[in-house]
Amino acid sequence: MSACTLIDKADVTPEMLAKLKFSFDDIYSSAENIEAASLAVKDANKKDFAMIPFCHTVEAKALGGDIFPGDDTAGPRTRSYIYKNMDELKIFSFNDFKDLQNLAQACKNLKARGEIVAWMITGPISIISSLLPIEQIFKTWRKEPDKIIKAFNELKDALLDSVKLICESGCDLISYADPAGNLDILGPRNAAFISQHFTSPFLKEAIEICKQYNTILSVCPLTAEALQKSNLFDDEHREERLERDEHDGIVCSCVKLIPNFNSRAKARPLI
Repeated sequence: MSACTLIDKADVTPEMLAKLKFSFDDIYSSAENIEAASLAVKDANKKDFAMIPFCHTVEAKALGGDIFPGDDTAGPRTRSYIYKNMDELKIFSFNDFKDLQNLAQACKNLKARGEIVAWMITGPISIISSLLPIEQIFKTWRKEPDKIIKAFNELKDALLDSVKLICESGCDLISYADPAGNLDILGPRNAAFISQHFTSPFLKEAIEICKQYNTILSVCPLTAEALQKSNLFDDEHREERLERDEHDGIVCSCVKLIPNFNSRAKARPLI
């Protein structure tokens, strides 16, 4: 499977913002702006559901990352690294971050309008590589893997807290992806490591939270590929459940590509 072709896709365009009368800097500044941008993206992409946020940098920004908000050429991206190496990395809860609070309120506002809402969350390699050079991640991974595991555990707890907040906001579907951490970038050995020490335990805990709120948990096909090659999600009843249209587990689909919300019912169950 090739690398993600949607990683640099800007969901919010300059043309949309011109009509909405606010800038890239202002997208996450209020729940009202997020709501308006989400509806504009929904209309432009001819989908029947609204999607938030509009990038994979929200969590990194919540950890203090220096994120450029976007421009005519591309969407949000790292402007400069705030850490030089893994030893400097600090991980804490995202939930008090203003942008995340605004996103949660926007989700509630969209639900109050009768919208179906999908919320994208981001995995550890994409988050950490927005805070420090990715070569430093691999250097520590090679020499001191325990430090990577510690960071993964701290990020897992922070993301699980966010999953609960997202579910409480009324979100219909949470989509998990780690664009900078797919199999092609990491290689088989590192992909198996992250599947074992982060992705598998995170998803197994996240689905239990989602079930409490009747929220669907969807996983990027590239992440699912790494999990399945690691044999961490072995479900002999997967096809059986697919035929019965039962999706009480985790499904595998790309939320940016599905044409409408109900098509997620055709996504293959992961567990």
